[in-house]
Amino acid sequence: MSHPVVADVPKAAAGSMGPRICVAGLLLTGVLAAQTSGEASRTLPAPQAEQASPTPGYMRLFGRVSPDAPPITQKQRLSNYLMATIGPVPIFRAAATAAYEQGLHRPDEWQLGSYGYAKRVGSQMAQNGVRTTLTYATSSLLREDNRYFACACQGFGPRLGHALKSTFTARRNGREVFSVSSTTGIVGSSVISRVWMPPSWQGGRNVGESIGFGFLGAAAMNVVREFLPQR
Repeated sequence: MSHPVVADVPKAAAGSMGPRICVAGLLLTGVLAAQTSGEASRTLPAPQAEQASPTPGYMRLFGRVSPDAPPITQKQRLSNYLMATIGPVPIFRAAATAAYEQGLHRPDEWQLGSYGYAKRVGSQMAQNGVRTTLTYATSSLLREDNRYFACACQGFGPRLGHALKSTFTARRNGREVFSVSSTTGIVGSSVISRVWMPPSWQGGRNVGESIGFGFLGAAAMNVVREFLPQR
């Protein structure tokens, strides 16, 4: 049995206005968080070795840094947020996920063809935008560093374990802690995205499935980051 999220708003209006209102509001929250935390943040100088050997461009594209990377600055945090929201990697991922869902005709209320595919891509991009904005705002307030730090270990097993564990961890004041911000982003976006989802995807089971796929996707991306070629 399905229950519409917004009872007093027609379906067409809810479908078109929901994502825009949510993403616009969350983007504003992220900007305000950046402004309030910008004065408190302190930029630490990078070690000489880090300056001499900058991170390759393709690693920055995937958000991977060296194990001994200096603390993140607010400017870097904002740059990483924009890259994770509208960069080439999230756009490609949204297009690929939408193609997969279209092949399975999910949700079945959304038609096939180019219009249905565009709608699925837009939904993926909107949900990703909500997730990254929640993560960005929360990490700014809590001073969490959610960049992917490559493992200093050797061997496939230890590196794989490090990649999977990093799905749930962040750095704060030089220590590894549970990542409240990334968890907030995944869970929050799974709930908020129900605003524009069709009735068949409004139940608690669908929210739980979205959360599970969110963590699974984050873990898979960390494995890719860990095993990127060094050169």
